[in-house]
Amino acid sequence: RPVLWQAGASEQGRQFAAATAEAIFAIQPTVATMRAYSDDIRRRVTAAGRDAAAVKLYYGAQVIVGDTESEAREKADYLRSLLRPEASLAMLSGQLGVDFSTFDPSAPLKDIPVPGIQGVKDALVASGAGEHVTVAEAADTYAFRFSMPQVIGTPESVADQLEAFLDDGGADGFMLLATYTPGCFEEFVDQVIPELQRRGRYRTGYPGR
Repeated sequence: RPVLWQAGASEQGRQFAAATAEAIFAIQPTVATMRAYSDDIRRRVTAAGRDAAAVKLYYGAQVIVGDTESEAREKADYLRSLLRPEASLAMLSGQLGVDFSTFDPSAPLKDIPVPGIQGVKDALVASGAGEHVTVAEAADTYAFRFSMPQVIGTPESVADQLEAFLDDGGADGFMLLATYTPGCFEEFVDQVIPELQRRGRYRTGYPGR
């Protein structure tokens, strides 16, 4: 039968995942929020009478890789330059169920009630690292990376950051958010996967037939 996946950050979603899911997808913008989510889910899984290690946690991440740190950063800056503020605002409005064009772009996102996906709003609010994330900033972040953490750098530094998500954030794996396709995935396979394999972090073969 198919693997049972679940995605959601609400109280109801977490409880449902803990009771039924075999794999969970979550968006957490920082290592700290990732760890908090991981610990919370595993506590709930145990409380549901299940083996916490049997439920795998996959976090969203957007990887932008280059041969050098400066090349990777220039690529990220170029991709961000392609965003259009009005289109970004429309994307956020559609996701959260609010017409953000009626709000002051400098208004704090946390103060605006939303009927849409609460986990997306929470992740965007947390992406400010303690600062008040404005509507304009939230729209820009969402349009670029859906409030997922960005991992930008060389294959080695990207692997370093992914290892931090695994070890410090409690991740079991990742769902990669595209920038341009299929190029971003080809770059990950050709450049990052070999580095992860060298570190013993990624399989070199499949156990099944």
